[in-house]
Amino acid sequence: NECLPTTKELPPTFQIDKMPLCSSFTHPQKPQKLFYGFGLDYADCIEYHKQHQLPCPPSAKHPGSLIELTHDVADRLRQRCNFDELDIFAPYATEYDLMVYLYDSYTFKYRELVDEEEEEVMEILKKKLPRLKGQKPRWFLPIVQL
Repeated sequence: NECLPTTKELPPTFQIDKMPLCSSFTHPQKPQKLFYGFGLDYADCIEYHKQHQLPCPPSAKHPGSLIELTHDVADRLRQRCNFDELDIFAPYATEYDLMVYLYDSYTFKYRELVDEEEEEVMEILKKKLPRLKGQKPRWFLPIVQL
């Protein structure tokens, strides 16, 4: 999407200024929440789930089983990366079903890892999810605003 930042740094239009939020009697509109990470598909999560022999969701025919499977993969990746903020969510993007993200634009400046730790997390993700190898992290819009 052309309106999204093309670098890790967030322009002010995507940052929350907490002072006006706290001191104003009006309700200022928050900027759109963005997520910084990589694109992947449900097939990538299914493959990871199989390779790591994670427990299967109760019923493969149940509509929520794919979501449960994705949550299991996110939990395992959080453990492997030792990074609790990591998660998987649906982006507003046509080229991917999902995104695995490290940060969101609302908390980015408070939760950003130091460069070495961030690089280590990205290396683990790229090793565990081969689709990520050719990608650079980027900002995504979520399919719904949280």
